[in-house]
Amino acid sequence: MDMDINQRITQWEKMTEADPDNAMGWFSLGNAYKDADRLDDAAKSLEKCIELDATYSRAYQLLGQVLITLKRNDEAGFVLTQGYTIAAAFEKWLRSQETCGLRWQITNHGACDPVMLPADSPYMSAAFDAIKQSAGQPP
Repeated sequence: MDMDINQRITQWEKMTEADPDNAMGWFSLGNAYKDADRLDDAAKSLEKCIELDATYSRAYQLLGQVLITLKRNDEAGFVLTQGYTIAAAFEKWLRSQETCGLRWQITNHGACDPVMLPADSPYMSAAFDAIKQSAGQPP
């Protein structure tokens, strides 16, 4: 049985209350708020997601859409540019890897773990510098 939107919101609110550092929980809550047309709440949740995980490129995209709907176009343009920069840096990093396909790394236990973009990667560093410069901050 599918949950209705209010049940989804309650579920994600409980999750973010129990684990306030869970970026995925904040993203999911923001998405549920968007689906319920609670756009200001959606924006706040998605901003929290990005605060917790600045590499969560899908959060930038959804936040940009919400801001456009709220007619906050200047903010949306900035957020979408940040998201594009992060996504482009991540894609460049993926292409630099020797692995292919879904880029899975086999651990010595035979389990598969997704390869994550290291925060100290030169690609992420360049992406964050570009974001800072676009905001008028020194890199």
